[in-house]
Amino acid sequence: MRYKVTFLLVAFLFAKEALANEPTLDPSQVQAESWAYDDYKVVKTNTRTLWFVDYYDIAHLKNNQGDSTLVLTFTPENLTQEKVRTATIEALEDSNSSINVNSPSIQSLVDSLSLSLAKGDVIAIVYKGQEMQIQHNNKVIYQTHSFSEESIAFRHIWLGETPVDDLL
Repeated sequence: MRYKVTFLLVAFLFAKEALANEPTLDPSQVQAESWAYDDYKVVKTNTRTLWFVDYYDIAHLKNNQGDSTLVLTFTPENLTQEKVRTATIEALEDSNSSINVNSPSIQSLVDSLSLSLAKGDVIAIVYKGQEMQIQHNNKVIYQTHSFSEESIAFRHIWLGETPVDDLL
């Protein structure tokens, strides 16, 4: 048993070192400037409702260059960090049949999105060229290439086989 624990600790240290070289941004180290999407035009809007509770209003926006943004404005008084984390993992698993939620890149995404949300908080998923940026109230919490594993998995929540929102 002691060997297993030692092995897990060593594996964790290697995984942490590997993540340090990834192009993603940790919330505590974010220095990227958030991309504005003021000039994007609304394509469609909707409200995400589950069990008779409205969770967020969603808007799909696009600009003239074909870049798109999803803007989620939360409507409940409060969503705990644990609820948001659990919902993110479930949404990733439900929309990506072959996803490994334990992979370092997916865990980095989940960790970045594990935050408490209050009424009026905005999560924006902005695609610009070959990059994806996730913002919480205009502060960048995650950024990666739009073709990375985590970007594709995250996009599948809305565009996959069973999208969570009908508007997309």
